[in-house]
This record gives sequence, C-alpha cells and structure tokens, in this order.
Amino acid sequence: MTALVVVGVIVAVFALIIWSPLKITLIFENNVDVRLDFLFFKIYPFSKKKERERWWQLWRQKPKRRVHPFLQDRLDREAKEKAEQDKANALLKAEQDKQKRKIERLKAEQKPKVSFDSEQIGEMIELVSFVLKKLNEFFHKVYIRNFYADCIAGGEDAMSVAMNYGKLCIGLNAGLAVIMSQFDTQVKEVHIEADFQRERTDFFLYAEINIRLAAFGHLAFILVVKAIKFISKSKTGQMIISMRSGKPKQKAKIKHKTGK
Repeated sequence: MTALVVVGVIVAVFALIIWSPLKITLIFENNVDVRLDFLFFKIYPFSKKKERERWWQLWRQKPKRRVHPFLQDRLDREAKEKAEQDKANALLKAEQDKQKRKIERLKAEQKPKVSFDSEQIGEMIELVSFVLKKLNEFFHKVYIRNFYADCIAGGEDAMSVAMNYGKLCIGLNAGLAVIMSQFDTQVKEVHIEADFQRERTDFFLYAEINIRLAAFGHLAFILVVKAIKFISKSKTGQMIISMRSGKPKQKAKIKHKTGK
C-alpha cells in the first residue's frame, strides 16, 4: 500500500510539472525586460541589476593581501616570464590556425559539388512542410494573456506626429492580427493617441506568455523522431551521412563477360 501511495505521489508531481505553464512576462519600455516564472518559483532574473552592481562593487573593494618585497620581486619576474610565454603561445597558435584554415580551404576546394535530384528536393520539401505544420500546432498551444499596449505618437511638427500615429496604428494592428492568428491571445487594452506637444514617440507593451512543458516536450519528441527517420531512411539523409563520414558512396562495379 505504501508503495502505491509513493508511486501515486510521484505520478501526480510529474503530471503537475509537465502540465503547469512556464510563464514568460515581456515588458517593453525603452528596453526589453523578461521574467520567467514556473509554479511558485522565479527562474529569471536571478537578482536585480542594482544588487549585482553592489555585489561587484564590494568584490572590487575587498582588501588586498600584503606581500613581502622579496616575494614581490619574484612574483613580478614570474609574471613577466608568463606574459612572454603567453605571447609566444599566442603567436604559435595563430600560425597553427593559419595552417589549419589553409588545409581546410584546400580540402573544400577538392570536395565534389553537391547536387540534389528531384527525389531529394521532394524529400526536403516534405520535411519542411512537416516541421511548419507541427510548429503551427505548437503555436496554437501557446497562450498570451493580459496583452496591454499604450502608445503615444509625437514628433517635431504636426505632420510628423500624424505620420507616426499612422505608423503606430498600422504596425500595431497588423502585428496583433498576426499574433492572434497564430496564438491564443487575450487582449486587455490597446491605446493609441497622438500628442502634438510631445517631441518623441513613446510606447509601452506588456504581455504574459504561458507555455506548458508537455506541449514543448511533445514538439521536441516528434521533431527528433522525424529527424531520425529522415536521416536513416531517406536518400538525402544517406547522402548527409556519407558526407559527414567523409566516405562517399562507391558505385557498384559492373563486370563485363567476354565471349570466347
């Protein structure tokens, strides 16, 4: 009975993890801020920028260890020798990289040109269409909630304000149409106005994107299985394997019988 309870708890926890959404919060105002939350945990950012800057400041201001003058001379001499050795190693590595690039260029020139026949082109078109279909299905499982946009068009004069206002209306409406056609989107508020007293255009965007780990794992599993099948069974996959191994497929030799 205890074993069944443990198994049931493990299954329940696993189901909770894979069916819980990964929440991605996007905020755009002068710069892009991203926040990742999963269940009750904050994944990113780990700490605020001010806290990181304060930590680095404290690290730089830590007291330095005092060194005896004789030991300091030896340390300076060793540092100088190490710098000279590093410089020599860098020159040697640069020469080796130059020779390596030269050899690779010569190998690339000797490689035969790759050509695809109609069957291989058809296989690649089928693969691309399959991937696009699965991505479209995955996009419909992504939920965008609390989409909020507040845009204020400004400019140097009335004409530029009107032009910026028209650009904002066209761009935001077109972008929303594309997003709503691909994702399950809940628009909270979209506000666009023109301010003839403002010299620049400002806008604020906010959105919460929810992705279930089960949907992402399902997509990854299907694409991996499809890639394995494509490489192992298709003609294009066999050609890719032969090119990667560096052993091109040899043509079968035909023996001609000669009559007496």
